[in-house]
Amino acid sequence: SLPMEEIRTEADHVEEILSTMGISSSTLRRGVRSRFRPGHARHTDQVVHRSDACKEIFRRGKEISDGGETPDTSSSHLLAAILSDPGPIITAVLAGAGIQSGQVPPESLSPPPPKEKGSPGPVDVGTMVSEPETAEALTPVLDRYGRDITRAAREGRLLPFVESERTRNTLRQLLKVLVMPTKNNPVLVGEAGVGKTAIVEALAERVATGRDRRVLAGKRVVELSMPEMLAGTKYRGEFEERLTRVIEEIRAHPEVILFIDEFHTVVGAGRAEGAPMDAGNIMKPALARGEMRCIGATTIMEYRRCVEKDPALERRFQPIQVVEPGRDETLDILVGLRAHREAHFSVTITDEALAAAVDLSIRFDHGHYLPDKAIDLLDRACAECRVPYLTLAIEADQEIPMGVVVVRPDTVAGVMAEKVGIPLEVVQGGLAGLTESRIKGLEEYLNRNIVGQEADISRVCRRLLLAHAGLGDRRRPLGVFLFLGPSGVGKTEVARRISSYLFADERSFIQLDMSEYQDNSTLTRLLGASPGYVGYEEGGQLTDRLRTTPYSVVLLDEIDKAAPRVFDLFLQLFEEGKLTDSQGRTADAKNAIFVMTGNIRIGKGIGFHAQDEEAAAKAALGMARQSFRPEFLNRIDEQIVFRPLSREDVRKVLDMQLAALEENLFETSGFSLRVEPEAREWLAETGYSPEYGVRELGRVIDRWVRGPISELSARGVLGRARGAHAPVVVRRTEEGIVVE
Repeated sequence: SLPMEEIRTEADHVEEILSTMGISSSTLRRGVRSRFRPGHARHTDQVVHRSDACKEIFRRGKEISDGGETPDTSSSHLLAAILSDPGPIITAVLAGAGIQSGQVPPESLSPPPPKEKGSPGPVDVGTMVSEPETAEALTPVLDRYGRDITRAAREGRLLPFVESERTRNTLRQLLKVLVMPTKNNPVLVGEAGVGKTAIVEALAERVATGRDRRVLAGKRVVELSMPEMLAGTKYRGEFEERLTRVIEEIRAHPEVILFIDEFHTVVGAGRAEGAPMDAGNIMKPALARGEMRCIGATTIMEYRRCVEKDPALERRFQPIQVVEPGRDETLDILVGLRAHREAHFSVTITDEALAAAVDLSIRFDHGHYLPDKAIDLLDRACAECRVPYLTLAIEADQEIPMGVVVVRPDTVAGVMAEKVGIPLEVVQGGLAGLTESRIKGLEEYLNRNIVGQEADISRVCRRLLLAHAGLGDRRRPLGVFLFLGPSGVGKTEVARRISSYLFADERSFIQLDMSEYQDNSTLTRLLGASPGYVGYEEGGQLTDRLRTTPYSVVLLDEIDKAAPRVFDLFLQLFEEGKLTDSQGRTADAKNAIFVMTGNIRIGKGIGFHAQDEEAAAKAALGMARQSFRPEFLNRIDEQIVFRPLSREDVRKVLDMQLAALEENLFETSGFSLRVEPEAREWLAETGYSPEYGVRELGRVIDRWVRGPISELSARGVLGRARGAHAPVVVRRTEEGIVVE
C-alpha cells in the first residue's frame, strides 16, 4: 500500500490536470453521480472485486505509462485511460462544462514532483488535501448529521461577517489552539448573542477564500448537530455507534474541524439510565490523543454548570472568551447586514434607523447582548414596515417594488416600545433627548390626581429627572424612595400613578406586601427555592417579575415589617441594580423605581400648622432611623414624609371621587349626578379623619352614595327611566343623605 503522503500527492496532481482542462474534480464527480441511477446490487463478500471495465482501464493506463517517462502507473495515467474512451456519461459531463476534447495533455503525464518527507501525524496542519470537497464522499455519516460550513461559505450562503480588532484577536486565539499537537480543541465561551457562531463561520470563510493557507489549507469546518445524532435512536447503543463512526471518519480525514454549537449538550447526551457513557466520554480518547479537532461554543453559565463539572473533559479544551462588542462595532455589523436585510424584506433602511437600533437596544434592552439584540430589533422594525404593505400588495395582487418601504428611526422606536412594554413617548424621549419634558409632565400629572402632597411630589420628580438625565450612578435603580406618613394620604397612589404614566402597562406595577415576609425563611419566595427544594424551577416572585418587566415600579408596602434577611437582600439590589435568583439568573433593576412605604402614627394635634408638620416629619424620620439600619437608609435616594390631609384637601378629594362616580353613572345608565352643596359639605365633614385619611372618605361615599345608587339600579329604576335624562340627586336630610 502507498503511504498517505504519496496518496495525497497523487490526488493533488489529478486535481491540477483537471484544472488545466477547465473542470474541477467536484464538478466532474457531481455530474457523473447525477447521471447514474441508483443500483440494486448488493455485495455480500467482504472484498469488493474490480469489474471488467475497471480492469480494462488499468490495462490501458499501464500501456500509457510504459510508453512514457516512468514505468510506474500513476493516477494521471489512469485518468488518461478513462478519458481516451470516456463513454456517453463522462462525455456529456465534459460537454456540459464546455470541454470538447477530453484528452490529457502529454506534459501532465510526468510524475508529480516529490514532497519533502516528514511526520505528518493526525493533526499536522500542512498535509491536508487541497480540495475539502474531495473528502465529503468519504465521510457519509458526518455528512448526514452535520452541516459543512466551509461549503456554505464557498457557495455564498453565509451572512456577511464584519471584522474588527475584537474578532481578529478571537480568530487569532482560535488558530493558535488549532495548530497545537494536543489539546487543540478551543471552546468559545460568551453570553448568548455576542457572536460565537459567527466567529466559527468567519473561520470557514477564511478556509473558503484561501486566507491563512499555512494553517487552514484544505480544511473542512463541519457543524455536528447533537439533536440530529440523537433523533431516531430507539435502542441502546445506536447513538454510541453513530458517534463512534463520526469519530472514525474524522480520524481518517484529519482535515475536518468539528464544530459543536451548544457544546454543553455533549455532557449527558445519549446516556441511558444507569450507563456511564455519554457523548463527552466517547470523545475524550480521540480528543486527548489529538486525533480530532473540535471547536465548541457555549454560554458562560452552561460552561460552568456542565463542562467545568467534568474535569477530564474540561482539560481537553482551551476556553476562549468572546466578549460583547461595543456600540461602534455593532453599528458596523448592522451596516454590513443592511444589503441582506433590504433584499430579504424589500425595504430601504436609513443610516439613522441603524443607529437607532443600536442606541435603543443598548438603553432599553438590558436582558440581551450586542450585536444580537440590535439585529433582532432591526429585523422587527423591517417586518413592522413590510407586513402592512405586503398585505395591501396581496389584496391588490401586485408586488411592492424595492425601495418603496423605508425603515426610519420612529419605526425602530415603536418596535422597542412594544418589546419592552413602555410608552412610545419614553422611547422616543430616550432617542431624541426629550426625557426632561416627560418627567415635567409627570409632576403635573401627579398634582392633578394626588391632593395635598405638592412638595413631596416635586422631590420625587426631581430625583427621577436626575436619574433619566444620566447624571447619577446608572448602576443603581432609577430611584429608591421611602414614603412615610399616616395611612390614606397617597403614598401607594403616588407609586401607582408613576407606573401608569411612565410605563402605561399594568404589568409594570409590582406590589409586594412585606408583612408576608416577616420570617427569614420567606426570602426564598423573593429569589426562588434553593436547588433540591420544592418549587426550585418556578423562580422568585421578585426576580421573575423584574426579568420580564425591567421597566417597572416596585412597591414594597409596609417595609418596616420585613425580616432582617430581607433587608440584606435589598442592600445589594439598591446598590448594584441587579439581583441573582436561586438558579443563577440575573434580574436587571437599573430601570426600575423602588418605593417603600411605612405607616407612622402622628399624635393628635400635630399636622394642622406648618410648625407641627415640620415637627411631625422630624419625628417620623427619627422613628425610621430607629427601625432601619444606617447602611439601609444610606442607599435610599429620598426619605419623604407625607403630611396628613386637611379638611380642604378632603373636599378636593371628594370632588374628584364624585366626578368619577358621575362619569361612570352616565356611561352605564345615561343618568347624571347632582350633589347638593349641603350634602357635599356633610360628606366631606363626615369623611374627614386624620388617622385614616381618604380611606374613611371612601367608606362614607360607599355607604351614603354608591350603595343607594346601586339599590336603585338593582330595582330597575334607572333602567326604566333611561330616556328621561332625569338626574340622580343627593340631598342632605336630618337622618343623613338621601339619593333619589
